[in-house]
Formats: sequence, C-alpha cells, structure tokens
Amino acid sequence: MRVERGLAIVFCACAVALAAPIAAAAKPGFFVSGGFFSLSAVLPKSNGYTVSLETLGHRSIGIILNRTGETAYYLTKGRVDRKGIEVDFGRFGRLRADFTGHEVETEGVFPSCHGRKPIKFSGRLEGTIRFRGEKGFVTIAVEKVKASWEQTFREVCESSNRTRTGGPRLGAFDDEDEVADLLEVSGRDEGRRINLFAIRQHLFPATIVSASAIERTGKVTALKLASSDPTEAGLSFSPPEVRPRAATLTPSSPFHGSASYKEQATGPNEWTGDLRVHLPGLGTVALTGPSFRAYACRHVLSEGFRGCRTEERSRYPVFLGLSR
Repeated sequence: MRVERGLAIVFCACAVALAAPIAAAAKPGFFVSGGFFSLSAVLPKSNGYTVSLETLGHRSIGIILNRTGETAYYLTKGRVDRKGIEVDFGRFGRLRADFTGHEVETEGVFPSCHGRKPIKFSGRLEGTIRFRGEKGFVTIAVEKVKASWEQTFREVCESSNRTRTGGPRLGAFDDEDEVADLLEVSGRDEGRRINLFAIRQHLFPATIVSASAIERTGKVTALKLASSDPTEAGLSFSPPEVRPRAATLTPSSPFHGSASYKEQATGPNEWTGDLRVHLPGLGTVALTGPSFRAYACRHVLSEGFRGCRTEERSRYPVFLGLSR
C-alpha cells in the first residue's frame, strides 16, 4: 500500500539521519557520503522478544527488543571498536566484551557509489553481557554471542532520484492528489512523554496506528513503541469536508478500547474514551485523560507529512514518538 510505503520512507529517512554522517556538497547530481563504523550482535530471545545489539558510530549503542506489534530501544553512549565493546546501561545492565572473528566478502550498499570497498568481519563477542528490562520483563545473561562489524569509507554517489531541476527528491508519491486523515495525540504519564499517531489513506481501507513512550533514566534513553495491525484498526472522520470536526479511533491489539475526538471552538479539543496500549516494560498505559491533547487534520500526501499542529510545524520524527 502507498501509505505504508510513505511511512517506510519516513522511517528510513529518520534512521539515515541518526546513523549516517551528513553528506557533503558535490557537483549537481552527486553527493558525498562519509564513512561509518557499526557493530551488531544477536542476543538470546527473552519473554518472546528478539534481542539485538546495534551501534551507530564509535559511541552510540543500543539494545533493541522486538515482539509482534511492540518494540523497545535502550540507547546510551559507550566504547565500541574493532576490538570489542564496553558500555554501561546503568540499572539495566552492562556489556564488556572482546571481538574475535574473520574478514568476509562485502559489497557497497549502493551500486551508484564509488570509493574504497567496505571492510566487514564476522565472529563473536565474549565477556560480560547483561541486560534486564523494567521489572525483569526481559533478562539477558550470557558470556558469548555471534557478532559482526563493518567499516565503510568516504564515497561519491550519484543521485538516483532527481527533480526536474536536477536536485535529489525523496519520498515522491505516485498520485499527486492522494488524501489522508491524520490524528495526533500527546500527553504525559508518570513523567514519560506519550505520543499517539494514526493515519488513514482514502484510497485504501488500512489505518496505521502507533503509540510511543520516551523517558530518560540516568544516561539511558528508553523508547517504547507499539503499533496495531493496519487491516484491523479503524479511524473515521466527520464531516467529509477538508477540516474534520470529529473523529473516532478503534485500533487493534496491542491497543485496547477506543477514543473520540471533537473539535472545540475555544480551549483544548475534546479527547475522551478508554483507549490504552501495552508498551514493553511499562505494562498498560492510558492514552486518554486530562494531560492529553489531540489534533486532527486532512491533507494531500504529496505535500509531505507535516502533522496537524501547523503552528508548531510537526516534523518527521512524530512517527517515532520523538516530535516536540
């Protein structure tokens, strides 16, 4: 579906912004990509969650947990290089392990890029690998895991998707007049920032619903995400004009209940119901209440994902629960 493709573009753009160095200027039709170092490892499964270790450069390190409809990221700073990793996740755990392995064949990610060939090693990490989520919802305690690292270098790349003026163009949609209904909700729960986002494209029956919670514990940032099956969730707006006055949201598991939106002439918009969601390590979190504010809008997809609060100019990270 095009709406899913659009969201995938947004997620990819955010990941690139976090992981990759800023591209340098080059002649029209080309850009320069800086090199990066990354190390990854597959950790044992726990409580139905797949668990992995990922790094962004030589300092940013994350533990990533995935289960159907649920994802959790624990991010902090540490030391990571070709020799191994050392990182303190505070009350969540600690990793201190050495890397051993052998070089494997690798190719550049993009065939339109030219530069030094990446280096990749495959092997294992051995040492202390401990991680425990809130209230022990996941527990990892091992001495050895499979791992690999990759080093890429500066490359000159040709832009594969250009506008008529020759510049790069990202995230173009096939139909210029495709319309989508958007609902944004934000609030706080026990000091955490809670975001809810729903989008329904008019040409397709699917509704994508995503909720997130973000908090900082010591030097660790924890981001929890949940999303419902787009074929089972529902988002209805009324009236059918450009600006909706009311909306009803009924997502599927891991969400429970429903919520209603009603625009108010003065004061905050009305947002009521028993909507809640299960988030990794946090249990059931309410998505309605006095601390929450809701906004609804309808716009053309080709204009880009701006969000509903035009006065604040919402940006792409709303899809990751990190906006504003």
